[in-house]
Amino acid sequence: MPTQNSDINGNPFAITYAGPGLTWKVANGVDVTGTAAAIVSVFANSKLINKGSLFGGDYGVAWGPGGAFGTYTIDNMSSGEISGGIYGVYVSDFLGSLIVQNAGDIQGGTFGIYAVGSSDMRVDNTGEISGGTFALFLAASSAGGAGQVVNNHGMIESSQYGFYASGPSNVRVMLNNDKGALLKGGLAAITDLSPLTVKNDGKIEGLVETYSYDDKIINKGKIKGDVWLGKGLDVFKNKGKAKAGLIDSNEGNDKIVLGDKKDKLLFDSTLDSLTNVDTIKKFASGKDMMYLDDDIFTALTPGALPSSQFHIGTSASDADDFIIYDKASGALYYDPDGNGIQSQIQFAQFKPGTKIVASDFTVGEYSIPLV
Repeated sequence: MPTQNSDINGNPFAITYAGPGLTWKVANGVDVTGTAAAIVSVFANSKLINKGSLFGGDYGVAWGPGGAFGTYTIDNMSSGEISGGIYGVYVSDFLGSLIVQNAGDIQGGTFGIYAVGSSDMRVDNTGEISGGTFALFLAASSAGGAGQVVNNHGMIESSQYGFYASGPSNVRVMLNNDKGALLKGGLAAITDLSPLTVKNDGKIEGLVETYSYDDKIINKGKIKGDVWLGKGLDVFKNKGKAKAGLIDSNEGNDKIVLGDKKDKLLFDSTLDSLTNVDTIKKFASGKDMMYLDDDIFTALTPGALPSSQFHIGTSASDADDFIIYDKASGALYYDPDGNGIQSQIQFAQFKPGTKIVASDFTVGEYSIPLV
């Protein structure tokens, strides 16, 4: 195993791998500096163990194996620092698996970690990962087996996007944000274009936005931001004393389970009694709130829902029964004309017998701005 025991400066690169299957070790206290990149490899099965400080004008670590199959591993130890003017860690055009284990500090002017290749990517973080635009950017260009897995026990932070993920529809992204961990994005903490599962026991600070797949978010910690679930059959659960911002289930027959704290539900997508009826569990009248967007619920006037416009029963009984709740079945409807001439449209399903009153609703120009 080649070991760098003394400071080195290079133009454009400080350390270049000479062939496949090599492991380089940078010793504690050693500075490795390159005008373009500190460490470069274009070979398969490259591994780096870093206890020192890597600095590159563009890249801290730059690996581009040209589509070669292998296992690519970066171990940044607690004393390790990897920094680049654009990319902290850059790995592109690879097949096989990428494993980044960070106990130190990885930072980039634009990207903390940027990885594009096989969907088998794993990032285990107990240190800090930061980037000016993206702290962690994972984009799978081909399907693998394990998918994209992020285990965060430390901090992942950007002034714009904390974690961005995309990939094939048949490969799931798994994010575990552990107790005491922080995932933060000034614009969005999570932006995901793949099937996604999130288990949060720590803190997520910023918008959470998912898109066109069947996503699942289990929140036992705190989400200091709104949650926007895109198309698909999504699941969102606040467990116990977990907290989140506005929860927008968007399109699809989604499942929302509320917690002990005050939860806020947003309905702002086109109503469809077949394809867009959300199942809501553990709703508590007087604590939880439903926000109705006036672009969808056009017959309603912005503000608190008047009791005269809320009716408990199976259908409208007079001219202004716009929101109808069948307590016996748990079905919640919108009647566009308030008198039953136009068909009422179901948009939510509660446990039969759940208490719901007019003051549980508010109407207005509600939406979650996406980034």
